[in-house]
Amino acid sequence: MVTFDANFALLIWRTDVPASVAKAKERVANLVNEITQSNERIILPTPVLTEILVRAGAAGPQYLQEVTKSFRFKIAPFDTRAAIEVAEMMRKAFGKKDKKDGSRGTWAKVNFDRQIVAISKVESSHTIYSDDTDLGKFARKAGLKVITLRELDIPLSKTPLFDALEESGG
Repeated sequence: MVTFDANFALLIWRTDVPASVAKAKERVANLVNEITQSNERIILPTPVLTEILVRAGAAGPQYLQEVTKSFRFKIAPFDTRAAIEVAEMMRKAFGKKDKKDGSRGTWAKVNFDRQIVAISKVESSHTIYSDDTDLGKFARKAGLKVITLRELDIPLSKTPLFDALEESGG
């Protein structure tokens, strides 16, 4: 099992998602193909689903329908086990006298990030795909691997000769 944050998930459907690298949509499409071939599932924690639906606007119901009908995705709730995981993260942070545990985000964002990590952990996810620095820090502290857009392979082009023309502006 792997986990996608909202930016990764939105790149499945949209091209207008702000991204840290070129060809982000193509990279994510390639990743989804690799995940499908390896027969893994993609966890969308409910806090991630919230972010997706907010940013999807009118397309939200369509995205939700596609996700719920696909075996490839699993919407995972914030449940009792995840609450216990978050409580442990918070207890450790409070013990260090830093309730945000080094995060620069708002308290609400810190809580969302912790919930995403906790849900991922209790769902046996081994990797979180995210460009969010704070989410990545929480995930690594919880023993999860974090992969960013920059680390994803750019799929091989079907028209490499024409790609060179695009790059040179010709």
